[in-house]
Amino acid sequence: MLPAILLSLSLLQDSSGLTKVYYVDFEFETFSPVTRRSIKQQFVQLSKNELIRVMETVFDDSFHTRAKDKFEEPRVRLCFQMKQGPVFVDKLGHVSFGSKNWKMTAASVQKLRQILAKYPVEIDLSVPY
Repeated sequence: MLPAILLSLSLLQDSSGLTKVYYVDFEFETFSPVTRRSIKQQFVQLSKNELIRVMETVFDDSFHTRAKDKFEEPRVRLCFQMKQGPVFVDKLGHVSFGSKNWKMTAASVQKLRQILAKYPVEIDLSVPY
């Protein structure tokens, strides 16, 4: 599945060649829910190569487990845009991509944190909460 996903990647790059990835650290607990809409207030800007690393981690089948529980809407922690639509990851590593859902392992969530920790989080207060 991963090669097809990478080939169909729709990079939404700005003039600097960077792509916005909406992100709240997986370890953070928030007073207000972080939803599919409100996650767009916080983002990091990634190069194409770093975005591909994030995508490889999310879509790599070896990092999937059978999810016994569901995606937690008020605990969204990561969102990036693909040609087929947005990909969302919740605090526990549940992934929602269109009609597909799976759970990443704790190791893959930690790998995502390591990739994204290198980048400063920017805030866009013009996005409604």
